[in-house]
Amino acid sequence: MKCVAGIFGSLQAADRARRFLATADLHAKQIVVLPPGTSPSALALLGGHLDEDQYLFGHALELGAAVVVVLVDEPVHVLVARAALDRTGAEPMADVCERWWHAVRAREEPHWRGAGATAHFAEDAYRQGFIAAQRPSSRGRSYTEVLEDAERRSPWSGAPEAFRLGYERGQAWGRRHAA
Repeated sequence: MKCVAGIFGSLQAADRARRFLATADLHAKQIVVLPPGTSPSALALLGGHLDEDQYLFGHALELGAAVVVVLVDEPVHVLVARAALDRTGAEPMADVCERWWHAVRAREEPHWRGAGATAHFAEDAYRQGFIAAQRPSSRGRSYTEVLEDAERRSPWSGAPEAFRLGYERGQAWGRRHAA
């Protein structure tokens, strides 16, 4: 089963998306609307089907957004669901990620400064490490346990110490924000 989710600025917008999805030809197994203020732990109740952006959905719920989650079986239905969410006003995930990082950045900046690279490279590598730590496959695992996968999925542009620090701080952040 595949999961597609979108973030909406209001419960009304999320409900409009749910109604639109219900009429789309995507054979959805389940369409769930999580209203603003829902505990991010509710995402875990969806059976672990959410993708690597789960931490962003949890953050959006904490900030008062609504999340629409669609469970489908076929890859083609993933594309249909994504297009339907986009058409009904789901926020672009790149924008959501930027807002999340902006909220985290000020508190984390002292940790990547002095990590042995220029500020730009250090921040980029630190951020990539921090985000890599949010992946479901990384949760609760040390950096050395996931090093090969982390290197393959998130090249860090010449600042490995900043990436490692970001990963370790990201793990700690994830534990604090887990339900």
